[in-house]
Amino acid sequence: MSETVKYDWLSIIKINIWNFKLVGLWPGDEGYKLDFYLLRSSIIVFVFAFILTGGQTLKLMNHMTDLEVVARTAYMIISFWLMFAKMYSIARNIQPLRKLLRSLNDDIFQVRTQEQIDNISPSIRIWNITYILITACIASSVTFWAIFSFSNRRLPFTSWYPYNTTVSPMYEVTCIHQLASLFFQAYVVDINMDTFIAAFSLYAAVQFDILCDNVKRLKPEGFREGLISCVKHHRAIVKYVTAGFTMIIVLTN
Repeated sequence: MSETVKYDWLSIIKINIWNFKLVGLWPGDEGYKLDFYLLRSSIIVFVFAFILTGGQTLKLMNHMTDLEVVARTAYMIISFWLMFAKMYSIARNIQPLRKLLRSLNDDIFQVRTQEQIDNISPSIRIWNITYILITACIASSVTFWAIFSFSNRRLPFTSWYPYNTTVSPMYEVTCIHQLASLFFQAYVVDINMDTFIAAFSLYAAVQFDILCDNVKRLKPEGFREGLISCVKHHRAIVKYVTAGFTMIIVLTN
């Protein structure tokens, strides 16, 4: 079985990687260090995550006996703080994650024929469609939330600010900031992290599909060498799955 041109497995999750770079979760090979990338990433997280979360937390702490305030802020506060936990977990384990993903481009995981590419394409297409549909749902939700907020002239979220948010232009600026923070949390962080983790399962599934096809293609001539190759491939998949799902447990706890 002759190899085709190398299949770039990381191209499947390139949108995830791009978003991780945007929010500061994809540093260089040397990891995090004091440079412009860390500064820019810290500013983005502060502006689009911490300001709203901090304001809501202060609002809740000062109105613990107000049931309306508690109902309107508690769920978002929990959601945003969980987002911070996710980001910390990813940042802490980013180097072993990247090493694990790079291992997929090793020769042992490569496709052998165009037919194998055609066989795994439906699974990859389903993952892409799922990503697009979830993104569309998020975009629609933020859009409708924006329409409702501006039409009723009320902020999407109850939060504390050191200025009057009911007068222009502070209302408009604050409303846009809250909507941008919501999009940041829902799409740039949560959706990308969840689909990124789901991609580990996708990679494992398609590798088993490739392995099954390689076994089916074994021929009497060169059977021993082919079987040894399949056994090595199976061991590599098991090693990847073990490392991958161990990493998932770390990231989700």
